[in-house]
Amino acid sequence: MNDTGHPGQAHNRRVPAVTALAVAAYLLVQEVVLSIIGVITSLSYVTTSPGQSSQIFGGILIEFFKRVAESPVSIGIGVFVTFAFLATITAALSLRQVVFRALLAAIIGCVIMFVVAVLLGFFVYGRFATGMFGASFPGFMLDGSSISYIFIDAVGSVARAFVSVAPIVVLAGVFQWMWCGRRTSVGNRVSASETGTSSQV
Repeated sequence: MNDTGHPGQAHNRRVPAVTALAVAAYLLVQEVVLSIIGVITSLSYVTTSPGQSSQIFGGILIEFFKRVAESPVSIGIGVFVTFAFLATITAALSLRQVVFRALLAAIIGCVIMFVVAVLLGFFVYGRFATGMFGASFPGFMLDGSSISYIFIDAVGSVARAFVSVAPIVVLAGVFQWMWCGRRTSVGNRVSASETGTSSQV
């Protein structure tokens, strides 16, 4: 699925990197806005003491960093890996192929997101217990209900994320395709101009 629409374009990783950063930045801004709304809602509708307010704010902050690791970072990595290595987007592709590759990038990003969500779930819901070597080497324990909850929660989060992320990734892929087409067009015009000048000489 790796195409070379323009000489050297398949080896140019800067454009996919910019596309991935743009997608990740959009998702990051989205998470910041949702977290701010969550803080305002929690402090407005819940009567708490200063200590409880700090706990609520701390919980929201932890959830924010957890969601940032799950969504913007994972989706951004998925977009970059797909567009740069697995299914590059070039000017030679049709719009249908671009949409297909963008959806593939969204799926790969969601797979990475699932793995990250499961690992974070193990860390959040797991507990350390004294192992056979005492407190110096504690063991990490999870019961069956926690494991089931972690996987079910991860699947639900990934499914919701794909619905909201897929259109953004497709839009980003189309913009990258248009940019590659513009670069190719400009390069062809420059080559034609240079060829015409040399023939006249």
